[in-house]
Amino acid sequence: MNCKENCKKYQQAIEDQQEYKITIEGTPFHYTSSNTLQILNRASINTEEHIQIQKRGETLTINSSTIACMYIECKIVTLINFSGNNFVLTHSLNHYEELLNDSFFRINRQCIVNKNNIKKITSSNGKISVRLKIPKDKIVSITNSKEREFYKWIKKIPNFNEITEGIE
Repeated sequence: MNCKENCKKYQQAIEDQQEYKITIEGTPFHYTSSNTLQILNRASINTEEHIQIQKRGETLTINSSTIACMYIECKIVTLINFSGNNFVLTHSLNHYEELLNDSFFRINRQCIVNKNNIKKITSSNGKISVRLKIPKDKIVSITNSKEREFYKWIKKIPNFNEITEGIE
């Protein structure tokens, strides 16, 4: 059976609210009308704009523009939104770093920050530090190996001149 035939049968199965089974490259797929909506809903969520997290057994979809930062403390990955709410995450920072768009930067091994969460950037003794808005006035140091990449990234921030101090 070719791709067009598979698509037609799949569409008909959706319309008839029936189950539909196909095999693609040796892997069986099983669709029903009820799980099709879930599959389509998941596919429609752009991973650069939303991430999904678990909280009290529920899956929550969080718009990335509401995320202030993510950090690791005592081996626990936490997300803080701009409202100040904390969410304990189940995946590593590496996982979330791949999902987030270029509004975010991995400052060091412990922290990913949203550009809108930067209050002030300072340079002292060759070390760049970032003061965050949330958590209130938290200061995070930039890893030396990421300084150039960070500098290129912050230059794209509209209020770059207002938030930088001593950065060349």
